[in-house]
Amino acid sequence: MTHFLPTRFDPGAAALIASTAVDCSRPVDCSEPLVETTVIESKHGVVIPLVNWSGRRIENLEVVVRAKATGYSASLAGGSPVTRKRQGNQVVYTMDLDVADALVFQNSDFLGE
Repeated sequence: MTHFLPTRFDPGAAALIASTAVDCSRPVDCSEPLVETTVIESKHGVVIPLVNWSGRRIENLEVVVRAKATGYSASLAGGSPVTRKRQGNQVVYTMDLDVADALVFQNSDFLGE
């Protein structure tokens, strides 16, 4: 039934809704607006679930992490490749995303702000 999910939204309505949070800094941002993220932290590490609501596979999805990343490795729970590059105080991870996956950081790889 996922092919019945709405994916084409009015850009003006999206801008109006987003305008209320213009001064808010998000810990994670994606290059595709229909990818849902959150940050789950524990004493063992951090997981960023990635849920793709676009109804199509996304190639070269960029996930911007605005936190102190100390390591140079991260992995996807599904085992697909992920690349990393630093841009100022944030790190950009690039991957392909089908329906869902999770970006996994071990304790030595990620420290929250």
